[in-house]
Amino acid sequence: MRVVRISLALAAVAVATAFVGPRGLRNAPSTSFSRSTLLFDQQQQQPMTNTEIVSSSPVESALLGVALSSLFLPMQDALAGGSEYGIFAGRTASMLHPVTMLMLFLTSIYSGYLGLQWRRLRGLSDEIKTLQQQAPRLASSNGLAKFPLSETMSEINTQIAQVASTDEGRLAVLRNDLALLRSASSMELESKISELSKTRKDLQGANLKDKHATSGSYLLGVGVLVSLLGAFNTYMRAGKLFPGPHLYAGMGCTALWAIAAALVPAMQKGNETARVAHIGLNVINVLLFAWQVVTGFDIMIKVWEKTSFP
Repeated sequence: MRVVRISLALAAVAVATAFVGPRGLRNAPSTSFSRSTLLFDQQQQQPMTNTEIVSSSPVESALLGVALSSLFLPMQDALAGGSEYGIFAGRTASMLHPVTMLMLFLTSIYSGYLGLQWRRLRGLSDEIKTLQQQAPRLASSNGLAKFPLSETMSEINTQIAQVASTDEGRLAVLRNDLALLRSASSMELESKISELSKTRKDLQGANLKDKHATSGSYLLGVGVLVSLLGAFNTYMRAGKLFPGPHLYAGMGCTALWAIAAALVPAMQKGNETARVAHIGLNVINVLLFAWQVVTGFDIMIKVWEKTSFP
């Protein structure tokens, strides 16, 4: 292995050179350190010159070589199955891809749910307005009844109390409007509007837009990164990639993530076509992702069997 060869070579060089004096030091008076060479000349007050530096002993050189080579020894234990990529081709790194992708698959489903709920929230206002246009028309006000109907009925009762009993025509109109508001169709319409209003209030408090944007960002960033690392890990372990359904579906998911994210600026400007395309692409992505989980399970089992920790 490459690391082992390098460390052995360093040790051999260190031991071999331990018995050879340094080049260009012919004027050295001794092969060991002396007290006089480590002190300044007391008379001339000059530091020692280069010719006064002497070589270390053979034992010291050998120890230096062993120390240098020992720096590489901890890396030998990390070599998985003899791979030169070390821990990056081991079981820990190999399991990172499938485990992370399974979490991202669940995140995809959750993000899709958030996106659909956010779209529903945006459409609830229009739906409520459409139902309000179906309110009964009141003859007393010559306009549509306002919701909630209970408040409108309270106003009509107040008007009835204020109208003189001699004004039969006005009283008849008000009583007819009151009966119209109390009809089964009006009550059913108000019930639908009340239910939709409550749903809209609950969805508004769920902070759907920010949650959907955050989960989508995680999918784009982590998903693209881990999909690439998965291909690299396969190459590190096997020395090649394996074209097949799992690889092709993974490439499709990665491409669809990028395209769906590219539609966001147009969606923010109100482009309905971009919104529909964004939803469609992500539905296809989830289906491909589900296929990834099915095809990747067998691959994960094989990787677990053929690798070892770390």
